[in-house]
Amino acid sequence: MSKIAFMFPGQGSYEAGMGREIAEAVPEAMEVYDTGSEAAGIDLKELCFNAPVEELLDTKVQQPALVATSLAINQAIRSRGIAPDFVVGHSVGEFAALGAAESIGIADAIGLVRERGLAMAEAARQHPGSMAAILGLADEVVESLCRKIQNVWPANYNCPGQIVISGEDDA
Repeated sequence: MSKIAFMFPGQGSYEAGMGREIAEAVPEAMEVYDTGSEAAGIDLKELCFNAPVEELLDTKVQQPALVATSLAINQAIRSRGIAPDFVVGHSVGEFAALGAAESIGIADAIGLVRERGLAMAEAARQHPGSMAAILGLADEVVESLCRKIQNVWPANYNCPGQIVISGEDDA
């Protein structure tokens, strides 16, 4: 017997117009944007469907936009009688996975990531820094290079051959 898994992406997996077609076609998907807009205090339909991609660069809005779109797709698929046996999310996608698993409600998932995004934006304002994905190097090589540079550290071990480093801007 086959099993179904729903996988939800992390930050950076966005595009202008995301979710528009599915929300216009499936009322249950549109409801997610309405619920999420109220929970986050921002117009997620306007942001996801009509805003230029540059507006989605800001973590304060990107995180709720991504989770809303992920949960809208989840609701659209479920409205067709398909439910997952498993859910998994990467980074902020973990909140979408929690919503899809019905461990938390849609409003709570989107409200939480709005607060998470605001906190991350404030932390970045207080401590300017950057992150960069390093591809194709062994973990040990990246770790060794980071030890040689003050205020730069491995931050995320995403998968074999992909490590994200983080550090202060002046590093």
